[in-house]
Amino acid sequence: GFELREIELAAQLGEIASLALDAAQERAQIAGSSFRDGRTGLPGREFLEEVGRTEVHKAHRFGRRLSLLCVDLENFDAARDFAILPAIVTAFRRTLRTTDVLAAEEGRRFWVLVTDTDSLGGVVLKRRIAQRLRDVLGEARLSASPALGVANFPTHGETLEALAAAAQRRVHEEHQSVVHELGIQPETPLSAIGARLLDRAQWLPRDFAGEAAELLINDLASRPRDRGLLFLAPGPERPRFLAPLAALGDSESATEIFVATDGDTIPSGPAVTALSLPPNVSADTSWIVRFGEGPPYALVAGKPRSDGARPIYHSNDPVLIEHMTFRLRAETGFGVRG
Repeated sequence: GFELREIELAAQLGEIASLALDAAQERAQIAGSSFRDGRTGLPGREFLEEVGRTEVHKAHRFGRRLSLLCVDLENFDAARDFAILPAIVTAFRRTLRTTDVLAAEEGRRFWVLVTDTDSLGGVVLKRRIAQRLRDVLGEARLSASPALGVANFPTHGETLEALAAAAQRRVHEEHQSVVHELGIQPETPLSAIGARLLDRAQWLPRDFAGEAAELLINDLASRPRDRGLLFLAPGPERPRFLAPLAALGDSESATEIFVATDGDTIPSGPAVTALSLPPNVSADTSWIVRFGEGPPYALVAGKPRSDGARPIYHSNDPVLIEHMTFRLRAETGFGVRG
C-alpha cells in the first residue's frame, strides 16, 4: 500500500543508516584494537594506562600501595617465535592473581600492575615471574632472557607515568648490573657471591665497615616508615655494629633488622632478630645488606691485614643487592616474604 516514491525514500534512508552503522562499527574496532596487543591478544599499553590511572587515584585517596612491573624479553623476536607466546602468557597468568592487570606491547614487552602490595611483595612477584619465564624460554631452547624492573607507589613515583619510567630504569639497571660480569645467578651461594665481590675489593681503613654500619643504623631513625630489611654480620667489627643498635632502643621502625651472631647477646628491640650465618660463610667477614624502600646498600669486608686495613667491596647496585637478599633468605631464613 506504499507509493513508489515512499519506497524509494525508505531505501535511501536504509542505505544511509547502513553506512552510518558500518562507520560506527569501524570506529569501535579501531578503538578496541588500540586497547589490544595484536600478537598476544592481551590488553595493550593504552588499556594499562586507563586502568592504571584509576588505581593510582584510588591509592592516593585511600593510602594504598601498588607495584608496576616492566618485563622485557631480550633477544626475543615475537614474529619469529610466535608459537611460544601462548606459553609465555600462560606463565604470567599462572603467577598472577585475578585482580592483577597484565598488558603487552608487540609481544616483547609486558606490564603488570599489582594492587595492595608493598615494595618487598612487588620484588617477590618479580622474581617468581622471572623464574617462570626462564623456564618457558629454556624449554623452548631460545636464547631470549627476561629483564624485569619494578616500581612502587608512592616510593618511586605518584603518577602512572612516573612509575612506568621508574620501572623502565630498573630494567636498564638489570642490564647494567655487575651480576652479569660476576656470573651471579639466583642459585649462586652466598659464600660464592662474597668471594667474587672480595676479588674486586679495595683495601680500606679498619674503621670503614663499622662507620658504614653506624650510618645505616642511624639513618633508620630518620626513615621510620620505610619498609625494608637490614642484615648485619659484624665479624671482627662487633662493637661498631652493635653499639648503634643499642642506641635505637625500642624506637619504632618499619625496617626489620637481622643480626648474625654466634650465640652472643644482641641489643633487644622490637625489630631486631638474631640468626646464624651459613656454615660455609666465614665468621671473619663482615656483611651489610640493606634492601627495601630506603637506599639500597651492600658491603662485604674480608680478613684484616697486619695494619688493620680490610679488603672491602661496597655497592648500591640494586640488582646485586636483591640477589644477596634472596640468597640470605634461602640460606639463613632472612625475612623476605614469599
